[in-house]
Amino acid sequence: MELFEYLREKKRKADLMIHPFAHTEESFRRIYAFGIGVLSLGHMNSIEETGEKFRDFLQCIRLDASVYDEIIIEINHDFDYKINDVLRVLDNKQKQYGFCLDLYLISSDTHWASDYASQIIRYYMQAFHFSLKEQVFFQEFMRCAASHDSSSAATVYRNFLAQGHLISYQLLTYAYPEFYLKEDYD
Repeated sequence: MELFEYLREKKRKADLMIHPFAHTEESFRRIYAFGIGVLSLGHMNSIEETGEKFRDFLQCIRLDASVYDEIIIEINHDFDYKINDVLRVLDNKQKQYGFCLDLYLISSDTHWASDYASQIIRYYMQAFHFSLKEQVFFQEFMRCAASHDSSSAATVYRNFLAQGHLISYQLLTYAYPEFYLKEDYD
């Protein structure tokens, strides 16, 4: 039985993707993780439903597991100070878009905490001054990802580009690994 558990854990770790921001400065990754932690660790139901995903996220973004407990303490003691840091370091659309994709990924399987997760996502999108078109893009793209509908995801992505927005393909394939674009050229 121990061997089976060991192999399953090894496979789970191998399945973890490298986060697009994994090679940024540790101070940035730490503040970024606090911002994601607000969704995952800021409410008891959310901790129960997303705690393991958040631990995986910490591995993907190359932060030590001890950050998990540190963020819980910071949420309870230094929230106002730290949330301002989050908004300060997420200073361009690509960082904000990656952040929102992470919020959707972490909250994708919530049931009891879904209202809380939705409120947190709305708060961040308002803080980033996302247009309605940007908000709809994330909702639709992640809906396509959840249903493994790459064709519809490509359509959503192309429409987003046609509206004048840009988002890194690397961010999209991190959030939805099976996503691909098939281009036909004459």
